[in-house]
Amino acid sequence: SQARPDAALHASEYDTARRGIRCRGANVQWTAHFQAFPSAGYFDVAAAFHVLEHLPQPAAFARWAVNTLKPGGHLIVEVPDAGSGWHTRKFVHPAHLSYFTAHTLRRTLQSAGLEILACGAHPLGAAFAGSLLAITRLPSTGAVPHPIPPADPQEIAAIDRHVDAVRWTPADTLKAHAKRGMVKILGPARTGAFQRWLDYRRLKKH
Repeated sequence: SQARPDAALHASEYDTARRGIRCRGANVQWTAHFQAFPSAGYFDVAAAFHVLEHLPQPAAFARWAVNTLKPGGHLIVEVPDAGSGWHTRKFVHPAHLSYFTAHTLRRTLQSAGLEILACGAHPLGAAFAGSLLAITRLPSTGAVPHPIPPADPQEIAAIDRHVDAVRWTPADTLKAHAKRGMVKILGPARTGAFQRWLDYRRLKKH
């Protein structure tokens, strides 16, 4: 904000006690929820750092960004990388409702009609190891949204192998078998929606 004192900064952060720590005196207008930000076509840049993994519907956030950005505006997204090195089951955080690889993050953002300029491991390296960074742009001609295409079987198998390599406990293994059974009965989409609903209820209780 020191380089661009004319820039209007809007932000949403639920931790009201700490939200201004890294603002370094910037004049930020805080909003209770991102959907209460200014009207459509307002922002030149929108950024979501470790937000999408906490949302019940990440694709809905991407569609919101398309609506609130100016033509040619940018959306920058950072999320944990589910394809990075998992060492223990604790990588699976109870507050995370969704998990992303570079492929799934790219498809989620593209489905809203955003143009992907970059999407992959965080370019700053070790300090941000385990994070993905996506830089997108709203086309000047407008967005053309479309359904998120499903992952191909090879991608799903690669993620399964990645997860199975983690040191799971017997209880974790039992839950995994139960979820596989649910997938066979209900299908992956309904099973995932049910899991997110359970996680959301658990979070609300705390």
